[in-house]
Amino acid sequence: TFGGYIKVSETKRWSSISASVSLPPNNVDCLASLHSIYGTLLYPYEQYMIQKIPASSIQCILES
Repeated sequence: TFGGYIKVSETKRWSSISASVSLPPNNVDCLASLHSIYGTLLYPYEQYMIQKIPASSIQCILES
């Protein structure tokens, strides 16, 4: 519903994501952790399911 990792990052909507999962939306540490965890654990799955990007390519995307 938020458009995925890249869209949320570009539009800086991590506070909305944080609030939707009952985390403090104005806590910078929570936002940074949420961004990092999503990017590390969920973004590869998101890319695989949406675009069928090979798992081997995901790390290159995350590091850029």
